[in-house]
Amino acid sequence: MARDGFFFQNMAKLHSKHKSPYMSLLFQCGYACLFCFVKEIESLLYLITCSTLLLATITAYTPILFEKRNYKLKFRIPGYPYTTYLYIASNFGIIATLLWNKPTEAFWGVGFTFLSIPMYYYFKIMQNTLSKNSTPLETPEVLATSLLPENEPVPIASGE
Repeated sequence: MARDGFFFQNMAKLHSKHKSPYMSLLFQCGYACLFCFVKEIESLLYLITCSTLLLATITAYTPILFEKRNYKLKFRIPGYPYTTYLYIASNFGIIATLLWNKPTEAFWGVGFTFLSIPMYYYFKIMQNTLSKNSTPLETPEVLATSLLPENEPVPIASGE
């Protein structure tokens, strides 16, 4: 995300010897250390589970959104769209149960997840501002590539 301009640019720095994103690893370490201050492991479990289920639900909705936007999928989902709707409904049921049983912890998990929305738009605005102020020669060409050793191109959904 940092390399794509949707997070702080210094998080994309790679270690010269190990070629690992050491700044983002340090950030994740600090972020994980903050969770050590949660007093009960059950509260931490509720927080993380609620956040993870919400992200999984949003991800499961992606093929439905692609279909509405007339994107042609290059893969098939068994039982689609019924299995997808069942998965989304069951996740919402679990999230509702978590919110009912431990509302404070579950709302913190939902809050952390929804915090990504304003951050996304902040970095998008910053990226647009920087691209308007730079000349075309300063902007490097970015190619969508995978992290596989073969460096194969990543398949991108088309709007055909």
